Amino acid sequence: MCSSDLDRAFPPFTRDKLKMLVVVASPAPGNRLVDPFSEELAIGVVKEGLGTVPWDLLCHVEHPRRIGAPTVGQICDRLGTGAYTGLHIVCHGAKRLNSDDTVIFLDQDGPLPGEPDPRAAPIPTSTFLQRLNAPSKNPAPLPKIQLDVPR
Repeated sequence: MCSSDLDRAFPPFTRDKLKMLVVVASPAPGNRLVDPFSEELAIGVVKEGLGTVPWDLLCHVEHPRRIGAPTVGQICDRLGTGAYTGLHIVCHGAKRLNSDDTVIFLDQDGPLPGEPDPRAAPIPTSTFLQRLNAPSKNPAPLPKIQLDVPR
């Protein structure tokens, strides 16, 4: 488990102020590290769980709530607007070899050398949280973020 260490105060909010940013990141077929999953199915499960809570979506598939691709840059940009009170991510995760850190598989913000498909690249959770918590990227207060990745 990896959680952010933020030293910021956050204003309280009520249920009517909830708005979620949902990220669903399935790898492309043929990914050499992890298998693809049905983004449509994952979105349906999240939608059911959220009930009446408003939400926006970063994913690959066509969907009425889709606002972009599931990249770290998009997540940081969207959370930085201050419009969201929660973040829900559906993706693969794994423990890094020879490390206590874990990785999550999100899209790269751009192509990597030697990687034909930027989808579902391993991103260390510590790096992900550092990017989310960078004040220059996110002037708006972010909620405490915790990632639970099965080990």
